[in-house]
Amino acid sequence: MIAKCEYCGEAYNSFGSKICGKCSKELDAVFTKVRRYMYATGTALNVEQITKELEVSEKAVYYLIETGRIVTTAELGWTNRCSGCNKLIPNGTTMCPECSRNVISTLNKARNERSATLENELKGHKSGIRPMMYKEKNK
Repeated sequence: MIAKCEYCGEAYNSFGSKICGKCSKELDAVFTKVRRYMYATGTALNVEQITKELEVSEKAVYYLIETGRIVTTAELGWTNRCSGCNKLIPNGTTMCPECSRNVISTLNKARNERSATLENELKGHKSGIRPMMYKEKNK
C-alpha cells in the first residue's frame, strides 16, 4: 500500500508503518543518541540543548517526543537526586550507577577485610570455632 510518510511527507511503500524506511533509520539513530546521552549524564535538558550538544535535528527530537519515544523529565520521573553526587535520577532509585558501584566496591572491601580478620582470629584456636558458652571442664 502506498502511504505518505508522517515524518518527511514522501510517498513510500507501507507495510503498516507510519514512516518510511529512511526516516525510520534516522529517527532510530537520533533516539539511540539521545537516550544514551540522557542516561549517561542524568541531567535534564531541553530540546535546544539536546540538538546543540548531540548535533541532531530539532524536528527529529520533537517527533520522538510527540510519538512518546522520548519523554520529558517530569514524565520520566527524573525528579529524585542521587544521594551521593546529587545528579537527577529516575524515581525508584536512590543512587546513580556510578555512586552505586562505589558503594558496592566499598562494602566488598570492608567484607573482605572483616573475613581476613576473622580468619586470623580463628587460627589461634586448636579445635576451630567454639560457641561462646562453651567451657572446658577442669579435671
